[in-house]
Amino acid sequence: GVDGIALQEVDSEQTQAIIENVKERGMAVLTYENENFTMPNIPKVGTNSYTLGCTAGDMAVKAMNGSANVAVIINNSGYKSDERYANMIVQGILSSFSVYSTMQIKDTYTINADLFEAEKIAASIIDDAADVNLIICVDERSTPGVAQILVDNNKVGDIKLIGYGNRPQTLNYIERGVIYGTVCPDAYEIGYTAVQQLAQSLDGAQISDYTSTQLYEIDEGNVSKYSEDLNQD
Repeated sequence: GVDGIALQEVDSEQTQAIIENVKERGMAVLTYENENFTMPNIPKVGTNSYTLGCTAGDMAVKAMNGSANVAVIINNSGYKSDERYANMIVQGILSSFSVYSTMQIKDTYTINADLFEAEKIAASIIDDAADVNLIICVDERSTPGVAQILVDNNKVGDIKLIGYGNRPQTLNYIERGVIYGTVCPDAYEIGYTAVQQLAQSLDGAQISDYTSTQLYEIDEGNVSKYSEDLNQD
């Protein structure tokens, strides 16, 4: 009895199989939030990965007053479409850094589905790259783990962290000063727009191939508001 499906692209290979099955059944389908996988003629709702990179880069510039050696951690399972996603984020970060000769990306690390891989990478950054003083982690699940590595190695303050998402652990680390700030997709807007687009498609209307949604930033100046909202929910 299902007429349409909105799904998040978590696994590129499985996402493709699901979408092909849904299309064979004649159902409406779209993907939301992530750009890890791109399939022709499948509408998408979410934030452009380049914009995500620009926003994270702008926050990094603010955190470091325009001077930093940066390590970037990005989710990438190895598929070509995932590589494009990662490259677009890096391009966005570089765009934000372009007017600051003292903002440099020293290394870019990619992680797959292993939840603890980002923590291992963060530990290696601390051990092997003494000149890195800021980490940008564009993976929601891994952001708290990277923060904990900074705590465990007494690097809070020496290495600043820009994260992604608004998980309770992430907000807690911002309140404690471990994470400088985080970039978040507007989940409400994504959900509302996804349902709206599906409904229009089922009514026979032509919908956009890509509907862009907004990002917002959380740092020490506004984290208490988001923590209170989360507790009320």
